Amino acid sequence: MINNKISLFFAHVAGTVTTLSLAYFTLLPQAKALDPLLYTSPLSSFNNQTTDLDGSPVLTGTLYNAPANIDVTEVIVTITGQLTTGGTVTNNASQAQSFNANGTVVDFALVPGANTPAALINLAQSETQSEESEDITYYDTDGAQLDPSINVIQPANFTSQHYSKLAAGASATYGSASTGNYTLSSTVTQPFTSTSDISGFLGTGTFTLDPYTTIGNTISGGGGNAVINLVTYANASLTIQYYGHTAVVPWNYDSASFIGMLVLGFGACTAMRRLKSNSHL
Repeated sequence: MINNKISLFFAHVAGTVTTLSLAYFTLLPQAKALDPLLYTSPLSSFNNQTTDLDGSPVLTGTLYNAPANIDVTEVIVTITGQLTTGGTVTNNASQAQSFNANGTVVDFALVPGANTPAALINLAQSETQSEESEDITYYDTDGAQLDPSINVIQPANFTSQHYSKLAAGASATYGSASTGNYTLSSTVTQPFTSTSDISGFLGTGTFTLDPYTTIGNTISGGGGNAVINLVTYANASLTIQYYGHTAVVPWNYDSASFIGMLVLGFGACTAMRRLKSNSHL
């Protein structure tokens, strides 16, 4: 009787372990959405840089040297960009005239630099291929082509201000009345969840994203001789967040430890059987 109870006990343990193992694998795909933030790379940014930018100052991304027992399940890259422009418009004509001052963002882009993860390069390539109107190609100082690029702010009309009968020789603020400038902002957030994409963000070291800007300014209407005295500043930042969890290894009931437990149990059964036999002597 005791023998049977002990045997049933170990059978129950084995069944429980099997159930837990299957439950772990069943729940594992759903765990990704609940994974906590493991690491945020140091913020890389620049502020109030006068344009046009030509490859510097760079944004630097830091790779995550994940411990061996950590599974990284998602990497989220966030890039912010901002252009602020302002100044004055002067009518150099000999008489009053009316005209529009227009500013355009031709491009504000980040070109992947040294050691950039393949996932970001692929993102840049897909952006470049999807923009049929994009005709800007960047080159380094040696003449090598730097495309593809990640567009932080898409090409757009940046500013447009009308001046009515601005007097000869007079100047007026270029920008809104309250701040004297125009601001255009954008945020690019890109998650990566595939193992191959994530692997490029893991390890030691850094990579760079190199900024380029092209800003256009035009006068439309009037008789000419109107001059824009304009300064444009660029801001940008790069943040990388890593999500994941501690790797969980299900208890394998076929392992040596469990076999050892079974051996111990059978040893106990044998001992009990001997005691029972001896009690009848």
